[in-house]
Amino acid sequence: MQNGKPSLLMGSLSSTGSSEELSDERRPSQTSSTLLSVGPSPIQDRKSSVVSVYGKGGRKTSVVSRSTSQNTLATTPPTSAPPTSRKDSSLSSRLTSTFAGSLRYIYLADNRLDDDVFDQITLLAELRVLNLSYNDEITDMPQRSIKSWPQLVELYLSGSQLASLPADDLEESSLLQTLYINGNRFTNLPADISRAKKLAVLDCGNNYLKYNISNVPYDWNWNLNPNLRYLNLSGNKRLEIKQTTWAGQGMLGPGDVDREQYTDFSRLLNLRVLGLMDVTLTQPSIPDQSEDRRVRTSGSLAGHLPYGMADTLGKNEHLSTVDLVVPRFNASEIEMLLGLFDGQALSSGGSKIAKYLHENFGNVFTQELKALKTRQNETPADALRRAFLAVNKDLVTVSIQHTEDRPRTTHRSASQPLVLSKEDLTSGGVATVVYLQGTELYVANVGNVQAMLIQTDGTHKILTRKHDPAEPSERSRIREAGGWVSRNGRLNDTLEVSRAFGYSHLMPIVQAAPHVSNMTIRETDDIILMATRELWEYLSPGW
Repeated sequence: MQNGKPSLLMGSLSSTGSSEELSDERRPSQTSSTLLSVGPSPIQDRKSSVVSVYGKGGRKTSVVSRSTSQNTLATTPPTSAPPTSRKDSSLSSRLTSTFAGSLRYIYLADNRLDDDVFDQITLLAELRVLNLSYNDEITDMPQRSIKSWPQLVELYLSGSQLASLPADDLEESSLLQTLYINGNRFTNLPADISRAKKLAVLDCGNNYLKYNISNVPYDWNWNLNPNLRYLNLSGNKRLEIKQTTWAGQGMLGPGDVDREQYTDFSRLLNLRVLGLMDVTLTQPSIPDQSEDRRVRTSGSLAGHLPYGMADTLGKNEHLSTVDLVVPRFNASEIEMLLGLFDGQALSSGGSKIAKYLHENFGNVFTQELKALKTRQNETPADALRRAFLAVNKDLVTVSIQHTEDRPRTTHRSASQPLVLSKEDLTSGGVATVVYLQGTELYVANVGNVQAMLIQTDGTHKILTRKHDPAEPSERSRIREAGGWVSRNGRLNDTLEVSRAFGYSHLMPIVQAAPHVSNMTIRETDDIILMATRELWEYLSPGW
């Protein structure tokens, strides 16, 4: 989970407009009962309309006077309001009887909606969040539809058949911050997206993008939205990001120099996640990965197995989760190492604990596997258990050295000195590690990152154990170590887990001894799913 977001690692064996200001163009039919109707329209005939007879600005009643000189009747002809006035009043009256003026969040994902849905949704002028993802009969988004939602902050259109957006609807004053258009049929992205100056999250992965990313101002480029924090271009196998040589009369002009910089990602100073899996990269300027930035540039195959990573930014400012994929582990064609490390979310920056585990676990595990040759009756399961304990020991040692301001020494697991803040010293992390050796699968975990094996017939098997302080055996162990479990199920009223890396101030109450399982992979075993706690809050392992 990236600062409060679910993360999945899969390997396959994947301020405010009024409702009265709505445009006449999106007004419901006078006679139809629609999504926004509370019943058939009460206005069947404009001549007998209540609005026309009694309404302000409507049709005046006839005035009858009797002349004193003539025994005749004089009639003042009725005057009528302009037709548009009657229409606006009628629409306003109908919308007042519905939720059109109050609905702000609408989630219609994973249905069978088609393009007609926009006839109704464009009447909801107060929308902040709209999710129409995975309605694969949506093929076109009408012009001016985005303008119908001046307060819109989040728009989700994933998994449909869209090939274009009415991006010219976007204006400088647009409040749009999140746009998901992944899993559609886009071949290029309109430059008008850059008008959304507040855009922070853009996911356009798994499309058919193939365009010149330096063709500004005609096509979109990420540098036009410098406030981006999340950008996913993964899965666009035809997309090439390469530096272009511009030549004109033997010299380059200022504009050409700028074009050279359009391949530069390092100018996105707020970037947290950058997805470039399966994208062809030719000497682009890509920022380095750190504890507060994830950069993925690999292919979607780990050896011969396809894999993918699904993540999203959460409510926290900084990142806390790191995924690990090592095909050909130990230079072996039959070995693979997968890991998901979830550190404690901090206010000062990304989780250095999670980053440390990501960088060093593989090295320690390799040494433990080699040591099996000198130990009788031990298996890779024992090496996994020893690796968890050894990595935690090294991590705690580094933490103590920092606290006591001792000269740092190099540990067998340390690729570089770990500089910890005061917040880091009292934090930790949880993890699940999967080791595949031929057809033998070994899984170890501490905490609440869990793994599930899904079969081809849809059945599943949980491969890990959630280390819950309230679980009877864990509660007993905690008490014996001098700890306690609060009424809300937290260890020492602090931690939600009983086993984890780090948290040296709580040792030995908290320990890193993992749960380890082993099984032989069969042809009916299809997918390994690894996810952080946030997913399991919505998807119970017992379904």
